[in-house]
Amino acid sequence: MSSKIKEKQTIYRLEFTQRRSCSVFHIDGDIIKEGNKCDFLILAKQQEFQTEENWKAIFVELKGTDVEHALVQLDASMSDPKMKHSYIKERHARIVAKSFPSSKSNPKFEKAKRNFKTRHKCSFKASIFRLS
Repeated sequence: MSSKIKEKQTIYRLEFTQRRSCSVFHIDGDIIKEGNKCDFLILAKQQEFQTEENWKAIFVELKGTDVEHALVQLDASMSDPKMKHSYIKERHARIVAKSFPSSKSNPKFEKAKRNFKTRHKCSFKASIFRLS
């Protein structure tokens, strides 16, 4: 089972190893109308036939090249009170971009990523978008 989101020419595909309920929400302009915000939120149920509500939240920013700003947008979205709920047990952040600075050429971005993961207690992945 997979979930695919697209904006302009950038695509993010999330593949699940098990069947599970999931929903995609457009944050930018629909849920958060002002200020910095990421593009999408994917909510995926941890285990399909579990009685307790237990969800993963995956915040996604699709970017061209300004990955530093993408981190700011993810931070603002994950900090927004609307994005906090007791059913969300795991939080993840994803940036999909056409390119990323190397860690040697941009140590400031590397430090910002580490601080972001610590502050939000989440996993963080950055992926380069490639046309298939």
